[in-house]
Amino acid sequence: DADGRATLRGLETCGSPWACGHCAAKIRAGRAEEIGTILRLHLEGGGGAVFVTLTNSHTRDERALAAFDDGMTAWRKMVKTRRWRRLIERHGVTGFIRVTEVTHSFASGWHPHPHTALLLAKPISYGDFDGGGLEVLRCGVGELWAFQVTQFGRTVHQYYGVTAVIIRDGEGIGNYVS
Repeated sequence: DADGRATLRGLETCGSPWACGHCAAKIRAGRAEEIGTILRLHLEGGGGAVFVTLTNSHTRDERALAAFDDGMTAWRKMVKTRRWRRLIERHGVTGFIRVTEVTHSFASGWHPHPHTALLLAKPISYGDFDGGGLEVLRCGVGELWAFQVTQFGRTVHQYYGVTAVIIRDGEGIGNYVS
């Protein structure tokens, strides 16, 4: 260009979030903005939201696809149960946004796990243990998740296997999950 910068024009893009670093970055940025906007509008409209992370056991030598398939099947089965429907009704869950993060370390191997933003009809509190506060919701989801993953011979860590935090800002979550 006249200002001394190099640019490329007329390139064809593949649109793949998996195979192309250029396209993946653009798609992630777009998804982050969409998720952030949805959460912001939901919260501004008087709703509440909770960010739930579900993990399960995996081994260093395990193939990524096996761990991924087990986790996705466990999720699909979990959300089809009557107990799930009762749980989301009790807590006023009106919808959710779920993404799967896949991490890898040499010590622990592949670790795919879902992150889910549960959209609630109204805000939830940390301290309401009897009436359905955050800890009651986290424990309910945790019990359902643990039951499903044990069907695949996996376990859920008692303290770290299921986490839940109240979402106060949709943009931060949108950027994290995408």
